[in-house]
Amino acid sequence: MSNYRKPASGSSSQPVSVGQVAPEDATAVAVAGGSLQEVSLRTYRLSHSYLLLLFLPTHGPAVDRLSDSGSDLFDEFHAVSADMVKELHDQHKTYVVGVVDASVDQVQRWMDTPASRGGLQELPFPVICDGAGRFSCHFAGVWNAKAELLHRAHVILDDKGVVRQLTINDAMVSRSVGELYRQLTAFRFTDEHGEVCPADWNSGDAGLAPDPEASRAYFREKYPTEAAESGDNK
Repeated sequence: MSNYRKPASGSSSQPVSVGQVAPEDATAVAVAGGSLQEVSLRTYRLSHSYLLLLFLPTHGPAVDRLSDSGSDLFDEFHAVSADMVKELHDQHKTYVVGVVDASVDQVQRWMDTPASRGGLQELPFPVICDGAGRFSCHFAGVWNAKAELLHRAHVILDDKGVVRQLTINDAMVSRSVGELYRQLTAFRFTDEHGEVCPADWNSGDAGLAPDPEASRAYFREKYPTEAAESGDNK
């Protein structure tokens, strides 16, 4: 059994952070496959699914600097391949949704534009159009109200709607898709097995049982040389 404590409930008027329940009434319009759809956090919670929200700023000084350097605005979105989206859904019951600080019309234009020309055509997950920050403001620190733009961030919600991960980067530093995958599978693992995922844990690795003797056995196996030298190899 997991030792995870019952989370505090969030509200629609107060941003939530790690350990709090995201508000079920958080909804937004998204573009998916060229059509519009409503995204509701309540829907994912009722289906007992995990949700990865990828927040991406599309304007502002840092984004302009990246554009001037020749960087693709949507590199991080394109790095999340159709195969990865399918694996997360089929094996880990996890959905991926992008969020940008742009209007519906602008996102639709990007969705109609091939990736080779800087667009989002054939993106394998929906993208929320959040130009006013009404959806993003539910998550602490993600929406910059003064500048009216997003921070580069990602949020992982579990199957109960609890915020398990909330990471915010400066817009100049992109994220690692491999690390996103590792975090998602780690939360899934610890929820299933009630074990801790130690540093550098990856999918397929053993977990760390939350008791002293099991911990000693884990570290003896991971560091056999040091265990032998200290006499703690039995």
